[in-house]
Amino acid sequence: MKRLIVAICATAAMTASVMDAEEKQPWEFEKYGIPKTDNPDAIPTLYAKPGKIAQIKQLKSTPLHNWGIKTVMLGDSITAGWRWSPKAKKAPKILSNLARSIKGNIYSYAISGDETKNVLWQITDGEVIDERIKPSVITLMIGVNNILRRKSDASIRNTADGIKTTLSVLEKKYPKSRILLFAVLPHFSSDHTARSVKLNKIIEKFADFKKVYYLDMSDKFLKDGKVSTTLFYDGLHPNDAGYQLWADTMKPYLDDLLENNGEGELWNPIRNKIAKSKNTSPENK
Repeated sequence: MKRLIVAICATAAMTASVMDAEEKQPWEFEKYGIPKTDNPDAIPTLYAKPGKIAQIKQLKSTPLHNWGIKTVMLGDSITAGWRWSPKAKKAPKILSNLARSIKGNIYSYAISGDETKNVLWQITDGEVIDERIKPSVITLMIGVNNILRRKSDASIRNTADGIKTTLSVLEKKYPKSRILLFAVLPHFSSDHTARSVKLNKIIEKFADFKKVYYLDMSDKFLKDGKVSTTLFYDGLHPNDAGYQLWADTMKPYLDDLLENNGEGELWNPIRNKIAKSKNTSPENK
């Protein structure tokens, strides 16, 4: 009996020692200003599939710093389609035309399949964007893969937190850049789109219109309340017409961010709509 008690005490002491050691272990992402969390959507993670690794290697090996890039685009396959898309082959040309019409070149660093945690890895440990690139504007559209792969309401909140963490890291890493946060576009069915609407209602409040700006293009991609079949080729990814609409929609906002420091009046309707939403949300009543 005494031996059993001694063994239990020894095990308890060892467990306590291990727990103390874990508590003293520094949080590896603290250097990026990322608070310690158990939310996987807010922890930098490499999307370690061969095809994704190949995309990352290509991005890191191409001397993009010589391209005069002033706007960097981050996201998943929807934004990666600006570089290449199987059913939107004019997208790179559309982006090139847009770049010629505004101040400075634009390039998409988005990786297909990415979630918030993967974009976080790109801008932290991954160092995917060449440090010699000093973007004036960074656009971000991310989260659809998070909420497609996990269906709970908690996943929406976790995704929003992942986006908020991404914005925080971008603000710290690029203090002179302005960030244009896009709403997640409608996709597939009304049930799927309803989840993106819930997410967008949270993330729109992250915009302060000083450093972080917000643009919701959702209504333009709907027809009679449903995902437009003339703008998407599979219910999720834009076709050529969809990318042209995206370019046309964001052009005046990019113009203002690049040439007017984001101080134009065109942001007022968006700012006022978000302010009204904040005042009428249940959490503020």
